[in-house]
Amino acid sequence: MHATPSIDVPMRRQASWQFVSRGVGGLCQALLLILLARSVTPEAFGEVTVVLGVAVFVGVVADLGLSSYIVRVIAVDDDIDSARVALQINRLSSTIFVAVGGLIYLGIASALSLSMWVVLVVVWVGLEKNIEAQLAVFIAEQNVVVPALSVLVRRLLPIPIYALLITAGLAGDAAFGIAIVVGASIGMAQSSWLVRARLGSTVRGVLRPISVLKQSLPFFVTNASAQARNLDTSIVGLFASAAAAGAFAAASRLTVPIFLLTSAVATSVIPAVARGGVALAQRIVFVLLCGLVASQLLVLVTLPFAEPAMALIFGRDYDDTGYLLSLVLSGTLFTSVVAPLNALTQALGGARRSAIASSVFSGMLLFGLATGAVIDGVVGAATAALIVQFLNAGIAFLLAQNSVKLSRH
Repeated sequence: MHATPSIDVPMRRQASWQFVSRGVGGLCQALLLILLARSVTPEAFGEVTVVLGVAVFVGVVADLGLSSYIVRVIAVDDDIDSARVALQINRLSSTIFVAVGGLIYLGIASALSLSMWVVLVVVWVGLEKNIEAQLAVFIAEQNVVVPALSVLVRRLLPIPIYALLITAGLAGDAAFGIAIVVGASIGMAQSSWLVRARLGSTVRGVLRPISVLKQSLPFFVTNASAQARNLDTSIVGLFASAAAAGAFAAASRLTVPIFLLTSAVATSVIPAVARGGVALAQRIVFVLLCGLVASQLLVLVTLPFAEPAMALIFGRDYDDTGYLLSLVLSGTLFTSVVAPLNALTQALGGARRSAIASSVFSGMLLFGLATGAVIDGVVGAATAALIVQFLNAGIAFLLAQNSVKLSRH
């Protein structure tokens, strides 16, 4: 890899497009969840978000690390055949996830008298994971338009659909499920057509799927471990209460745009570092560190406004959750830098190191959430999570910096 002065330009362009599209998409997703929270009880909202958290985590497991693997295998190795095989495996694993996950949820819902409509959340997650794998092809090539348009289509369309269904008298959980599945289905049709036009579907020569899965294993461990945070609401609900899960979910959903924005940077890192080299990697580490410090200072400044904001957005049922929002927001900011730092480490040959660290901290996070919830309810869970997220960010910075140093020798 050779450092190229102009390599910052395509990365900035790609990250900027992703930043804007995912930022708008994140706001739309947060708005949709806010509308749902205001139209159902905290307990019902907690149910939807618990299923959403579990489904997203299991969906990442079903992805098998292939979305990240595709970015690297195209951007670094220029191996189109491996990318084709990875897409085929991902399509199969996503289908199995929807079928099995949907049946399991329907069985649980029938036994516990839960809403059957929430099964559509499982369907939505399966569609989203397959779309992300397909968009990885264009992210690897630093294509800015296709991923951005896909995010906007999938996040904007559900809002008017939800509004129309609610106006027609449909229940909030049913309207939510239908809206997100319709948006994802349109996104799936769009991405599938574009990928076929770009890659075709025929693999030249003999390439065993097991070989691809072995190569994607470190990416799978890193992604699955990082997504353990999506189990946070489920853990709080299990060890505290459904109402506590609803409060935690409300605070967490306001931070969704942060993850979508930083993931825009994360998806741009591997192709950029593959072309820009160690000098660019070092600059990325420095910018992420400065951004983290500045954003944490902003959390302190906005602390007095957290409680009025929760009451205004979610209603009176959430008027005493301002401190919780600040804790969750601070922890989210620490976690948000981990994904781009892990991507940088992976680009410089440290995929195994980032995988080990991610798996350790995911276990610590789940244990901390459970312990904190038992000791002090939802606030205890958020505090414990914040401590683990701070340590995780610190180790991610050290691993990234170490990978930069090793690459210089």
